[in-house]
Amino acid sequence: MPTLGVCGDNCDECPRGIATRTGDAKLLEETLALWIRSGLRPAGTPAESLLCNGCASSEACAYSKQRSCALGRHIDNCGLCGDYPCGMVKQAFDQSDELAARCRETCGHDDFRRMEAAFFRKKQNLDAVNRRRSA
Repeated sequence: MPTLGVCGDNCDECPRGIATRTGDAKLLEETLALWIRSGLRPAGTPAESLLCNGCASSEACAYSKQRSCALGRHIDNCGLCGDYPCGMVKQAFDQSDELAARCRETCGHDDFRRMEAAFFRKKQNLDAVNRRRSA
């Protein structure tokens, strides 16, 4: 089972997380360029702002309300919650679908596949966790 973020992102595939864990400055710069092309960050953003140490850290997160909820419930991700899928989770899925559509238009095939593996399988990832929790 991959390491998942609260929202269902696959941390093991996340170029941001990989660059942080390995100290790979080149990968962090490449990730920033990809995120700028995808509309996730504006031009001029410093690469260091992408560093990520996971959901338990105090760093900025696109899903900060969801993260606060999960951490308040002492669960690692939303698939472990008895209220799964709540409105916040469904909103994250919708945001992810919108980003995936934008990335299909702005990213090359390889970049899209990297983004898909890390970020666009939230629902599948959390559904799998929830099925195991319910079994």
